[in-house]
Amino acid sequence: MFKVFPVVCIILFLLFFRSGYFLNDSTFWIGLCLIPYVLRYQRKQNRSLRFLPLVLLIMAAGFYVHAATVRYLLFTFTVILLIESCYQKISSLLLWIFLIISPLFQYLSEIFTFPIRIKLSEWTGHILQMAGFDVRISGNLIQMNGEEFSVDPACMGLRMIGLSFLAGVFLNQHYQHVTGKNLSFFTTPLLMTIVFVLNIFSNLIRILILVIFNIPPQDIMHDFVGILSLVIYVWVPLLFLIKLVYKQFSRPFPIQITSQSNTYSLYINCIILVINAFLILHKTEANHLNTVNPEILKSRNYNIKIVENGITQFRNKHALVYVKNINGFYATDHSPYICWKGSGYEFKSVKQEIISGNRIYTGTLQKGDENLQTAWWFSNNKCNTNSQLDWRWRMIKGEGNFALINVTSTSKEDLQLAIQEWL
Repeated sequence: MFKVFPVVCIILFLLFFRSGYFLNDSTFWIGLCLIPYVLRYQRKQNRSLRFLPLVLLIMAAGFYVHAATVRYLLFTFTVILLIESCYQKISSLLLWIFLIISPLFQYLSEIFTFPIRIKLSEWTGHILQMAGFDVRISGNLIQMNGEEFSVDPACMGLRMIGLSFLAGVFLNQHYQHVTGKNLSFFTTPLLMTIVFVLNIFSNLIRILILVIFNIPPQDIMHDFVGILSLVIYVWVPLLFLIKLVYKQFSRPFPIQITSQSNTYSLYINCIILVINAFLILHKTEANHLNTVNPEILKSRNYNIKIVENGITQFRNKHALVYVKNINGFYATDHSPYICWKGSGYEFKSVKQEIISGNRIYTGTLQKGDENLQTAWWFSNNKCNTNSQLDWRWRMIKGEGNFALINVTSTSKEDLQLAIQEWL
């Protein structure tokens, strides 16, 4: 009977892959290749039900939160629970791989590091100014000697965050195999945090080199500098760091005790698989919540159109407005930074502005000869903010449903007018 579980897990994984959930990029495929490596050098340990409470918790949430991310997390922890309860306790590194190869990781790295990307531009500009260069900074845009450089998630350096985390997983597993010891459950997140900080520093050095030597994105040296910075400032330090951590903080694997009967594990896993298969395959339509101030619709002549996935379009001769209703603090926000790029536009300048006491993001969109002015923020009709943590925390506290407001116009004057209408 236990032989059936891996087959079911593989089928569920393939269904996720076929549905287009995974990004099918280099991070995804390298992560998949790491899974056999982690399992191959797995030390024999007792079976465990340590993830059962978490699986039950996510399972309960799955009945109310019908999001792809929740279904994937349910799938991930269920697979690990099946392995540990039927065979033996495994390394938590497998969990890290499942998370890193998921779109959830890219979403978090692109959205929650958005303020960091703007800060990187500021830090780069200040360093260059202190060094005597004539530099101007406007949001994520750096201008020097008539050339413009922008800090963008599509750049080689920021795209490498996932690969850096996978490098951390690989080195962690390597030293675990060589030393025959293991790190505590909470040491790995600390190491990953250090990897993230090293990535930020690596990108700062990379941007400085690109700006000083005027290396444009289309130059092959642009990617070469990104890879070289990653190797020198992330992977090499990480190699020595993990070796040091294992030397100082690792501990021997626990002695294996004779395993108990797995009859209860069989019953538990059968029930969990049936319920989880239903939840993972179950989908619902997006919830169209009413978070738009009705006074706006009364006072302005907007044509209204329901687009998809809970997005409503408002259009008049001065502005195009998209309102994305957010179902909960856990939900993705359909960031304009991602959506406009999917439509073929490039962000030439992104910065934070304070308008009427509200912090919002503004930027310039370019597609060929077409230039648009855009702005976005989150609103619940009482509070306007551009902070991911702020609106999520307010929703947790029960301050009402938030929506992402994205206003776009052909001119700065029309954009400012539309922003004032919707704030």
